Order: sequence, then structure tokens, then C-alpha cells
Amino acid sequence: MSHISAGGAIEQLFYYTDNQRVQRTYGACSDAAEAALIRAGFDTHSYDTDAEVYHAAFLALSKAGTLPDGRTLARAALDVFADDPTWCSDVIRSRGRAPFTYDTAADLAGPGTSTAVAARKAARAMARAAAVARSGDEEWYEAAGIMVEVIWHAGEAAGLPPLEGRRNCQGHLRDFMGGEIPQR
Repeated sequence: MSHISAGGAIEQLFYYTDNQRVQRTYGACSDAAEAALIRAGFDTHSYDTDAEVYHAAFLALSKAGTLPDGRTLARAALDVFADDPTWCSDVIRSRGRAPFTYDTAADLAGPGTSTAVAARKAARAMARAAAVARSGDEEWYEAAGIMVEVIWHAGEAAGLPPLEGRRNCQGHLRDFMGGEIPQR
């Protein structure tokens, strides 16, 4: 789905200069990206590619939770999350090409440093978000709120101010979560 977002950004930038050329370029890039996804075993209109990146972020946060100072791993994980909690909600509840389990989050242990504790909180929150049912808007927003929590704790683990530069996550926190991250 990332190629669609990138194509849309290019289209917006150059729409009024040479729209036909932009459309041809966008079409060619989109066709090539979809062909590559199909060859790799992905459904072209799903969140599965992004879900696999989130799986890697979970593993990075899990590892950061075992180290006294896993800020670099936490920062890498943080960088994959979009500043759109509802998008994150859809992605985290997708499987990827093969089933992926977040069951290991419950057993995470490590040092008591603030970085490690925050990384483990982020990984455990990802597991909770992935377990939310896909049945309606209420669940969609529930998982979105949990993903704001993930991004908050991942920011702490990365040594950054939580939700810094993430206007949409800050808005979701304010508008749907009463301005507070649950302390778990």
C-alpha cells in the first residue's frame, strides 16, 4: 500500500504541470509495484506488506526490551509507524503473508532501565492491538488508541519526547483517549 501513498504524493506535487505524464508515470509505477507484490505472494490490496514491517518493529522493540540501552532499536521500530492511528489499527490487525504471533509479548523480561521498560510496554501494547477483533468502528478505534500507546512508549524507549511530531496521534490521544495513555 505504500506505493499507492507515494504515487498519490507525486501526483499531488505535479498535477497541474503535466497531468497526463503524471498519470502515465503513476500507472507504470503502480503496475510494477503490484506485479512485484504478486510475485512475492502478497494480495495487492491489503495491509499485509505493512503488517510484516510491523512484525519486524515488534521484534525490534522486544529485543530493545532485553537491553539496558536499546534506543537505536526502538528508534528504528518507531520510524515504521504512520502518524495515523486508524491506519496503524488496520495494519497491526493484518496477518502478513503467513500467520505471525505476538504471543511472546507476555513473557518479555529484561533490565529495569527506562528504555527497556518502555520498549517492553510498546511490544506488549502491539500484542494487545493485534488481538482486537476486526468487526466494526468501535474495535477500529480501540486498536487505534492502543497503537497511540505503542507509539508513545516506543518514543520513550527511543529517548524521544512521546508523540513528538505526530500531530494525528496527538489528536487521537486528545479527542478519543481523554489525553491520557493508560498505565499498564
